[in-house]
Amino acid sequence: MARILAAPAVLLLLIGVVSAQSLIGCYKGDDATVSADAESADMTNVDCAAHCGAQGKAYAATGEGKYCTCLADLSGLTAAPDAECNSPCTGDHTGDMCGGADGTVTVASTAKSSKRGLVEKLRNAVMKMKYLSSKNGF
Repeated sequence: MARILAAPAVLLLLIGVVSAQSLIGCYKGDDATVSADAESADMTNVDCAAHCGAQGKAYAATGEGKYCTCLADLSGLTAAPDAECNSPCTGDHTGDMCGGADGTVTVASTAKSSKRGLVEKLRNAVMKMKYLSSKNGF
């Protein structure tokens, strides 16, 4: 039964991963990797993704509710539990989270993601699925 339910979940995950400006998940990085490119009292994940896309970057990462970091790839980041991304976005009052403390960031793809970026997103989706599977004892 679990395998039957797993296939649609994987399909939904991959559909979400390949869409433009889609949230990828919660990650952790060091200060050099997630140093902010922008800060705003009205930060949202969508605004950060648009800002980074305009710079030609494939990924956007929000942290501490108000910071935006633009990334060409996800090297230097490791998957983190979603619960660690617990800082509400300062510009979004719908409950979206913009990272957390101590280098924890909410990562989204931008509209500028290339084919190489797509392959990396799929690789990261598999990494995230493995993390979740090991966490849940599968």
